[in-house]
Amino acid sequence: EESLLGEITPEELYMKMQHPDFMEEAQLLDVREPEEV
Repeated sequence: EESLLGEITPEELYMKMQHPDFMEEAQLLDVREPEEV
């Protein structure tokens, strides 16, 4: 990914969320620091 989540637009985020691979990556990120969110 070229853009960080902080730099991504809502439209791009929505499109990326349609891809299973992206959702798997997002789940890994969530598991990383569950208490920091």
